[in-house]
Amino acid sequence: MALSYFILSRFSPASELLIALWIGFGASLAAANADTWGTELGLLNPSKPVLLSTFRQVPKGTSGGVSLVGTLASLGGSALVGVAVGLQASADWGHGGDVRPFLQFLVITGSGMFGALVDSHLGASLLAIYFCPTCKKKTEQHPLHRCGNSTEHLRGLMWLNNDWVNAACTISAGIMGLLLAILLN
Repeated sequence: MALSYFILSRFSPASELLIALWIGFGASLAAANADTWGTELGLLNPSKPVLLSTFRQVPKGTSGGVSLVGTLASLGGSALVGVAVGLQASADWGHGGDVRPFLQFLVITGSGMFGALVDSHLGASLLAIYFCPTCKKKTEQHPLHRCGNSTEHLRGLMWLNNDWVNAACTISAGIMGLLLAILLN
């Protein structure tokens, strides 16, 4: 998205597509920030999180677990990027084309939250989870756990590690932001 924005900006400095690409790029960043804030600050939730796939309680730090504190932190992280990107667009293009600054903020923030939910859903359902027989712990680490011993596949798609989940998070948010910007413009 960023590369497309850069190339198009050289040929058409204020086109509607350029603005939509900027919003999509902002949505990708909002999703990454939402995921980070939700993960780190969600640990402060007083009660256990629940899995999005089953709504069962799980230990704190479990991939795909969501909590009220984590969700509110995700919203704050996404909104912070939404404000920054919306203000930048307003400064560059006046009102930002036909998508007004507040609407840009809503699209970026909402798309960022969408991406964070995609991340949580994939973490709860398809992310590869392994087991370390030495430490008796579930882990995302493969082929070796941090103790140095081999891990065994428990569930999920073996190729789907956290890097792929994060990519899906940011790509889905970017596409959602781009499409909403085009539809609302």
